Amino acid sequence: FPSHDTRTKNGFPSWCVYIYVDERSHRNFKVEIMRLHIVYPLKMASPNTKLTHIYNNLFVFMEYRGLRVTDTSKQLDDAAFIKFINTNDYIVVNCVDAADKQVFIVLFHHSVQTTFTTQDFKKVVSKIAAGVTKGNAYDIIMITKTQLSTHVTNFVNQLNQAKNKHKEQACPLNHEQGMCICFDNNVYAYTYANFIIQIPKHVLVPDYRVLSIAESKQVLDDLLGSRRGTAQVMPLLPHIKLMDPMVIWSTATRGNLIEITRCRLS
Repeated sequence: FPSHDTRTKNGFPSWCVYIYVDERSHRNFKVEIMRLHIVYPLKMASPNTKLTHIYNNLFVFMEYRGLRVTDTSKQLDDAAFIKFINTNDYIVVNCVDAADKQVFIVLFHHSVQTTFTTQDFKKVVSKIAAGVTKGNAYDIIMITKTQLSTHVTNFVNQLNQAKNKHKEQACPLNHEQGMCICFDNNVYAYTYANFIIQIPKHVLVPDYRVLSIAESKQVLDDLLGSRRGTAQVMPLLPHIKLMDPMVIWSTATRGNLIEITRCRLS
């Protein structure tokens, strides 16, 4: 779709593409995500310098994710942060999302990865859950140097499959039935690579935004008319995975539509 009187961050004329956020791979429709291997300025930096950079980027990430930091998680200066994480192996940032749901961002020290077991993970989750009012839903975002082991990943999947029994409540963000996760406890496992740079501000990342429910319905009406079932949407729109850095740095959840504005050089 041509973008009317729109310019990207580079100043070029642009056009828009709409993509569907999904967590599955489809046999008949597969989108390969091109990984850009960028030589970061921090490549030769010390591990503590990288970790500090990631920690500072987290507070920018929270703005893009629509999270508000609570009074108990004020940003530490670099020296205080390094001292804290070297002593405790991880640091927890408490925040809330647009639906006032508690979100805990857990940044682990780079040395923890080699000895991190399922029991260690359970202890961290239990400690966080102990500070949540019983019956309230919460999200945990775990950030480690590399991907979690298979056993820990399986435990995370089990936690995500155990949903709360609050589906009768109206979603505060007006999510469609079957797509709402506002009343569920969710655990997300990300790596340092997703936070070493501020993804939305990078020159190689196109302008994008998550469409509102009204905008999504308008796009689907324009594309499909009366044929608006999910089965008709999925083949027509390209898909993007929940683990894509663009999705991680946005408020998108499964079932959302994202508008991407790309440069048009000609």
